[in-house]
Amino acid sequence: MDRIIHDLRNELAVAEASIQAVIDGKLPPNTENLQAVLTSLEDVDAAVLQLGTHPERQSLFNVVVEAAPNAMILVNQAGCMTLANAQAERLFGYTRDELLGQSIEVLVPERFRAGHPKLRTSFSEEPAARPMGAGRDLHGRRKDGREIPIEIGLNPVTIGREVFTLAAVTDITERKHAEELRLLQARTEQHAAEVEELNRELSSASHFKTEFVATMSHELRTPLTAIVGAAELLDRLTLPERARSHVETINEAAEALLSLINSILDFSKVEAGKLELQTSTFLTDVVLEGAAEVSAQLARERGVAVHTYVDPSIPPLEGDGDRLRQILLNLLGNAVKFTPKGHVVARVFPFGNDDGDVVLRFEVQDTGVGIPAELQSRLFEPFFQGRTTTEGGTGLGLAIAKRLVLLMGGAIGIESQPDAGSTFWFTARFKRPSVPASQRRTLNGIAGLIVSGDSIFAQIVG
Repeated sequence: MDRIIHDLRNELAVAEASIQAVIDGKLPPNTENLQAVLTSLEDVDAAVLQLGTHPERQSLFNVVVEAAPNAMILVNQAGCMTLANAQAERLFGYTRDELLGQSIEVLVPERFRAGHPKLRTSFSEEPAARPMGAGRDLHGRRKDGREIPIEIGLNPVTIGREVFTLAAVTDITERKHAEELRLLQARTEQHAAEVEELNRELSSASHFKTEFVATMSHELRTPLTAIVGAAELLDRLTLPERARSHVETINEAAEALLSLINSILDFSKVEAGKLELQTSTFLTDVVLEGAAEVSAQLARERGVAVHTYVDPSIPPLEGDGDRLRQILLNLLGNAVKFTPKGHVVARVFPFGNDDGDVVLRFEVQDTGVGIPAELQSRLFEPFFQGRTTTEGGTGLGLAIAKRLVLLMGGAIGIESQPDAGSTFWFTARFKRPSVPASQRRTLNGIAGLIVSGDSIFAQIVG
C-alpha cells in the first residue's frame, strides 16, 4: 500500500512539473493581451487533458488557475462560481469563500445583470475560446460597488462529464486612462490647430482692416484739414454776423469729424499693435494748461470752471508730449461734458523716481454726475458709453487713453460715486532730458519750405 501511494506521488510530481512548464512557457507576461490569454488557456487546458483521468487532475487544474497572472473564475452551467484564484480576490475585493457558490452575476454591474444570463446561455450553446462581448465596453462590479473596465476571455473546460466556463478577467483601467489621455491630447492638438488657423485668419483680417482704415483716414483727413484751414481764413475776414456763424459751424463740425477720424485711426493702430510713442522734450505745465484751455471754451458755455495745478518741482521731461496732451484732452473733455455745474480740476505731481525716470500722477476731478460702481470696470472697454449716449462720442477715447498710458509705463483708473463726482487718474513714466534746456537749439527765425501737391493747401499757407 505504501508503495502504491509512493508511485502516485511520483506521478503527481511529474504532472505538476509538466503543467508548470506549460504555465512558464505559454502564459503571456502582458496580461492585457486578451488574444494571447485565450491562446494560453487553450494550451493549458490541453496540457491538463493530457493527464487523462488521473485522480489528481482537479488538483493540478487548480494549480494552473492559481498560477495564472489574470483573475481566473470557473463557472458551472448553472452560473455559479466553483473556482477563483488570488488575482480574482484582488480584482473584485471578495474573499474566495465569499465567491464560491455565488452566482457570477454578483460580479456584474446591476444595470447589466438582466441580460447576462442570455450571454451565458449563448456561450454554452457554442462553447469555444473567444472574447466576451467583442467590440463592447465591459465592466465588472467590485464588492465595494465600484465599477471597473475589464476584458474577459472565455474558454470551455470539461471536468468529468460537465462542461464549465473558465473566464480570464483583465483589469484594463490603466489602458482606458491611457486611451482617454491620448484622445484628450488629440482633441487638444486639434483645438490648438483650429485656434492657430483662426488666429491667422483674424490676423489677416485685422491687417487688411488696419490698412483700409489707415488709407481711408488719410483720404478723409486731407480734405478735412483743408476745410478747417479755409474756415480759419474766412474767420479772419470781415463778415456779416450770419456768415460768421456759418463759418464757425463749419469749423466746429470739421474739427469734430477730424477728431473722430483720428480716434478711429488710433484705435486701429492699438488693435494692430502699431501705436508707438514719439520722444521729445516738453514742459508738463505747458501740456496740461494747453489741454485745459481747449476744454475751457466748452466749460465756459456750460458755466463750469476749469482749474489746473502743476507741482513746481517737476522738471522738463522727455516723452511723447502730444500723446500726453491727447490723454488729458479726453479726460478733461469727459469731465466737462458730464459736469452740469461746479468745477473741474486737473492736477499733476511727482509720484516717485524709478531708475532715474520721473513718474508723475495726473488727476482730473469733477463735481459731475458720477458713475455707478457696476459700470466703472467697463469704462475703458472700446465703444462702451457708460454714462449716457446723449453727449455723443465713439466710446473709444478712454480705451485709447488706457493703451497710451500703458505704453508710458503707467496705470489708469477711476474713483467715483453717483451724484458725488468722479476722479480719473493715471500715472506715466518719463525720462529726464539728456541735454539741458539752455543748450537746446530752436527753429525760431528759420525759414522753411512746405511742399504740397494740393492747391487748397497752397492757398491756405499763402
